[in-house]
Amino acid sequence: MRKLKWALFLPVAQFVVFVILIHWENIELPYLGSLRGLCFAINSPGLFLYDFFLRMAPVRWLPPYILHIRSDHFIFLVGVIFQWYMIGREFDKRQPPKSAIEAKLTTAAVLANLLVIAWGIRLIFADLDSIFVVHLSSYIIDGFIILAWALVLVILPTLRLAKSFRRRGSSPATVQP
Repeated sequence: MRKLKWALFLPVAQFVVFVILIHWENIELPYLGSLRGLCFAINSPGLFLYDFFLRMAPVRWLPPYILHIRSDHFIFLVGVIFQWYMIGREFDKRQPPKSAIEAKLTTAAVLANLLVIAWGIRLIFADLDSIFVVHLSSYIIDGFIILAWALVLVILPTLRLAKSFRRRGSSPATVQP
C-alpha cells in the first residue's frame, strides 16, 4: 500500500478550503468575523509571499481576476499552496531516529530557519492590533489563530537550531563516558 504524501495532499486540501472560503468571503459569523478573515488567519504564514509580492510589484499590471479569483487573492493562494507544501514535506520527512548521529544543519538551513523565525516575529507584531482591537471583538478568534501560527514559526525553528548547535558543541571526541 502506498504511503500518503502529505506534501501533495495538504496543498490540494487547502486549495479547496481556500476557494470555498473566499467564494463566500462576505459572510459574517459571530466571534469569527468574515470567512475571508478566517481564511487569511488559517493560512497566515502564506501571507509572506503576498506581502513580498505586493511590496515588490504593484498589482496594477495584473488582470482583475485570475481563474475567477481576485488577483491579490490568487497571489495569496500561491503562498498558501507553497506554505502547505512545506508543512506536508516536513510531515513526510518525519521518521523515527535511526541513530544518535543526525545530519548536520547546513548554512542554508540555518538561514532558512532564521527567516522563518523572523517571519513569525513579523506575524506577532502585525497581529497585535487584531487581537487587542476593542470594538471589533469578532476578529479576536482570527487574531489568536494568527498568533498561534506566529508562535509555531518562532518556537519550532528555534528548537531545531538549538538542537543543532547543542549537537555541534558535543562532538564524539569531547564526550567522555
